[in-house]
Amino acid sequence: MGYDFLLTRLPNAVDHFPGELPVDFHPSPATFSDLKAIRDALVLQKGYRANGPQGEHEHEYLWETPDGGGLYVRLSGECVYVDTHAGWQFVLETYQCLKALYSDLVLIDPQRMTIHDENSYSTFVSESYAALDRTRSP
Repeated sequence: MGYDFLLTRLPNAVDHFPGELPVDFHPSPATFSDLKAIRDALVLQKGYRANGPQGEHEHEYLWETPDGGGLYVRLSGECVYVDTHAGWQFVLETYQCLKALYSDLVLIDPQRMTIHDENSYSTFVSESYAALDRTRSP
């Protein structure tokens, strides 16, 4: 099992990142009206491909990342769901790719109930990897 993230749009700007995700948060319906544009960006810029024989139909894609892992994404009108089985920097690359399409795109960590922008997510990744390194040190 991987670590999950969501990419979605927030019509009302958050005043600081990371922000706390409200307990009753639900992405607004029809946040993404053009799934083909998202698909094209992921496929053409990052090398995602349909995940399985029904992948294209189900809007499910896989990026076999340079570290030997993979990011599995599912596109919907509400969000881009990311199941991470790779280095978290590749989630950031995916976010940056789609941020070019949607300037109000945010990255949500549903496990920690936080909302990130590019800078706060980068800090989160660095701190998480540093903490992991400390636990592995003898």
